[in-house]
Amino acid sequence: MDIEITRDVGGGYYVGWIDPGEWLAHNINSARSGHYRLVARTASALANREFHIEIDGVDVTGPMFHHRGSNWQDWVDVEKAGVYLTKGPHTMKIVFDDGIMNINYIDLISN
Repeated sequence: MDIEITRDVGGGYYVGWIDPGEWLAHNINSARSGHYRLVARTASALANREFHIEIDGVDVTGPMFHHRGSNWQDWVDVEKAGVYLTKGPHTMKIVFDDGIMNINYIDLISN
């Protein structure tokens, strides 16, 4: 894995050069208990790249796919609704089952 400046809307950096089986973990804090929509901003030159997201060691999304493969900076949103979080701190882990993709950010949006 490495980081590079993105050409995506809003600028900043993205994580790329991701190999199969690699993962990233982040500490998050849920302001309230409830269902959230998870949005992962991804890009890849290859189609059908698989990943999943775990909260506190539990897979909460099942397989998620970046379906469109065109180029390494063609960013799309991959969404999963109905992710339940309890109020308080959690560890969120994104696991790149297939790898060979880029990730710009992950949003958790309260329903």
